[in-house]
Amino acid sequence: MSMIVIGGDGATTSALALAAGWPETAHDEVGAERDVVIVEADPTGGSLAAWLDTPLGPSLSSMVAALHQGSSTGTTDPTQWSMIDAMIRRSASGVRFVPAPFRTREARGAISEAGLSLFPLLAEVDHTVALVDVGRIDPLRLPTATRHAELIVLVHRQDASSAPAATVRLERLAETVEAVRDTGATVGLALVGEDPFSIDEVVEFTSPDGPLFVLAADPLSAAVLAGRTGVSTRRLARLPLMRSAALVASELNRCVEPHRHTDVPTTGGAA
Repeated sequence: MSMIVIGGDGATTSALALAAGWPETAHDEVGAERDVVIVEADPTGGSLAAWLDTPLGPSLSSMVAALHQGSSTGTTDPTQWSMIDAMIRRSASGVRFVPAPFRTREARGAISEAGLSLFPLLAEVDHTVALVDVGRIDPLRLPTATRHAELIVLVHRQDASSAPAATVRLERLAETVEAVRDTGATVGLALVGEDPFSIDEVVEFTSPDGPLFVLAADPLSAAVLAGRTGVSTRRLARLPLMRSAALVASELNRCVEPHRHTDVPTTGGAA
């Protein structure tokens, strides 16, 4: 497996933090370096290009168009990866990414096409881990990317200011977990914050079957990832979200190592 879907509250922020904290020394079974790339597939429209202060193209639309032109059979050919790899962007901080179009209509069209070409290709590329950011997940209309991922991580931001509001949101999370689990994929949780419910309480209520993590609730890191300036790279690395994301990234990397698909941890990095 080389494709992890990231969905839920703050999926883009979480994907960026995880990619930034991904282990640099990760290797596959033949010793080749295992790379990580964020693929933005939010049907409401993309944010990555703006957040990272880069031009939009090449984008998800560019990739699906190239795959369409390069395939005469309508099937996915693993040799197409070299063409796609050359189109992947790199931010100033070194994070590799594929931005979605800004506008909703174009983003939805590109994501639909990616379900027929790019996502199946990503699921077969062992040396690259794709973190596919699908935004908030509607349990009645699951993202196309979930059909091709063996691990789906649902990001859930707790409402520490109101236990009743947090309870309602937990009910919706349980509904989403159930819907995603019906796809046959392993479902993990990444909780943002540890209040008002502990990870044990959330797990007991939602019953996920995959890895469980806590990401720190850290507005400053989130703002920096979304484009805020004035915070140095060294200071950002010391902030709570980035430190917790590095721990989670290490656990996720172990989940996608060859021959460890069934060896999924039941606890993860804490804030």
